[in-house]
Formats: sequence, structure tokens, C-alpha cells
Amino acid sequence: MQTSQPRTVDARHQAWAHLQHGDRVLEHAPGRAANHYQRAAALAPHDPVARGKLGIALQRLRSPVARSVFDYRLVCSRRLSTAPGFGSLSALNRALLDELAGRPDLFWNRPGVATIGGLQTRNLLEGQVSLAVASIASLVWNALASYVSALSRRAGGFFDVAPVMLPGLRRVDAVIVAAGGHQREHMHDYGYCSAVYYVAAPGHPGAGGQLIFHKQSQPGGWSVEPLVIHPVTGLLVVFPSYLFHCTTRYSGTQPRVSLAFDLERPRWSHS
Repeated sequence: MQTSQPRTVDARHQAWAHLQHGDRVLEHAPGRAANHYQRAAALAPHDPVARGKLGIALQRLRSPVARSVFDYRLVCSRRLSTAPGFGSLSALNRALLDELAGRPDLFWNRPGVATIGGLQTRNLLEGQVSLAVASIASLVWNALASYVSALSRRAGGFFDVAPVMLPGLRRVDAVIVAAGGHQREHMHDYGYCSAVYYVAAPGHPGAGGQLIFHKQSQPGGWSVEPLVIHPVTGLLVVFPSYLFHCTTRYSGTQPRVSLAFDLERPRWSHS
């Protein structure tokens, strides 16, 4: 019996080729680039890179359709209240802070990541996973599953997978930003949907460090209005992995500590 694996691999190769073609012509022919990105997104409907780049090209074209790609109504936030295995959310946050303080893989301005003026770990799911990390990972996975279920058949087909088919978390990274630090504009290239959880964050806007969902347009381009979220301890923010985001410069007296989560991509519809 012939499997569908060759078709899956072929679809990935075709999608990658369209992304490359789009990148080559984006600056001088955004319309052609948009066509390539649309084809890549059709071949790889759960690929955040294809969808994010399509939004960039549409912005260059001043197309209102860009709002359907960079749709910030898809960003959801809520305060967590429970903590499996711990007496309270405060106890879980303390356990996470204690663990992070002793992590040997904390790296200042880690190369290849968005953090500037701060520390970032490797994937906390690699190796032995602590009770604290397992507890918050379970809470966030459940939140992501509910989020995808609620958004099925929305977002242009990006979220079209039944919750029972959802894979596990791909990675969890800890980010500790000191005064003067921030995160540059980025998206989560290898995720499906993503989340940020604030283990320790100031409760007042004056400390900075706001989470900004926005993709800067090039001069002469058209931009979608940004969404600004003020971080507070215990806040969970869930969003499609293709949405570009950054933070403002942080000026608090204590480090701002957050965890970034990526859900593994589902298998494409070609598989």
C-alpha cells in the first residue's frame, strides 16, 4: 500500500521553494511575492513563516487583507488561578523562580534569539523536567488546546485541526530581562500556536516591558494598528505563532521573568 509520505515531502519542498522565490522579489515586486507566499501557505497551511510573510507582502501592497492575517483579535489573555501539584499559583511561581536561578544554561544575549539585554535558557523540556515546569506546561497545553478548539475554521484555515489531534509542546524557554532590556520584533517560526506566561512582572505600565503585537511596515507601506498588552504576574497570553511581536524597553527594578511556549505543528493536510 502506498503511503502519503512522498506527497508530504514534495509539498514541503514546493512550499519552501515558493518562500524562497517570494523573498527574492519582495522588495521590488510585492505582488509577485504575495502570490508565492499564498501558494506556500496553501501547500503548508500550518506553517507560520508562510502566513507571516504573506502578511508582510500584503502590507507592502497596502491591502486591507493584511488585517485578516495580522488579526490581533486572535490574541487571548487571561490570569491563571490554579497550579497542579502546588498549593497556589504563587507557590508555583516561586518554585519556577528558584529553579531558574540555578539553571546553568542561562545565557546573556543568547545568539539567534530575540532577547536583548537579558538571559535566556535552552528548551526546558529537554532532559529531566521538574515538577514546576511540568505543572505550568500542563496548564499552558490545556489553554492552547482550548484556544485552537475555539478558533477552528477561523484564521484562514490556519486553525483547522481538531483538539484531539493536537501534538504536544515543542519547547519552553525562560526569558529574564533586566532593566534596559527588551525583545526585538520576531515570530515563532517553528510553532503552531504560542504562549507567554509571566512568572514575575511589574503590575504598572510605567516599568515598560509591554508586549506589542505589530509588524513594522517599510517606508511607504501600510501598517496594522498594534495591540499592546501590559504584563503582570500570572498572566498567560496565547496567540498564533505567525504574529510578529516585540516588547518595549523594560525599566523595572527587579528582573521580568517569562516563559515562552510553542505548540508543535500538526501534520499538514497533505500527510
